[in-house]
Amino acid sequence: MVEQVIYARDTRYQPLYQYYSLPTSCVGGAPTMPAARASYHAALADVLGVDEAHLPKIVEHVEIPVVNDIWLRTVLDERGGRERNRGYLLLQDVLPRLDDVTLKEFHDAVTSTGAPVLVLVLPDDPMSLVLDQMSVFDAVWVAFPTPEGVSWAALYRAMAGGVQASDEGPLDANLVRDMSVRDFMENFVRSTADGVDVELGPHGATRIERPARAKQVVVS
Repeated sequence: MVEQVIYARDTRYQPLYQYYSLPTSCVGGAPTMPAARASYHAALADVLGVDEAHLPKIVEHVEIPVVNDIWLRTVLDERGGRERNRGYLLLQDVLPRLDDVTLKEFHDAVTSTGAPVLVLVLPDDPMSLVLDQMSVFDAVWVAFPTPEGVSWAALYRAMAGGVQASDEGPLDANLVRDMSVRDFMENFVRSTADGVDVELGPHGATRIERPARAKQVVVS
């Protein structure tokens, strides 16, 4: 079993770093990232009844609020570090520049906490990276860098708020978790013909392709 922990860094609150995890539920906080990590490891060991030296594999994620209570989350992983960093900086630039209508669209798909979260991934990342950090009550926005800029699409788990009834039913998570993000998007998300052009200052211009809103992607 792989544990997922999300460290939320928000300068509006204390302690600065607050965390929660799944599938084993642990919550807490600390003033620094190393202290938060140590707190989480101690809490997880206590819940599982094991020594910290025998903890299962842990995948760490960090999220920050960007604009309009929209959060940006990324995995702490050195693989593809340059591209993850490019996408991270790109989204931090893009989000504050979008119009109010587009920003409000993000609030149609939110996590169980009631906040919209953009999960930054790479096109070659497996969908399991996204699915494993979601509870059955979550919806997130899967965002990834492209040669032209950045793309995103909403992904719902079966019990997330806003899920609409469909004759097709939800996709089987076990059948798509090994697919790459790129293949998943090409197979299950219809892109709109138009996009949004945003000026990015030092990054030039980018084009954001948005999925057709009629296509809701739900995974069990």
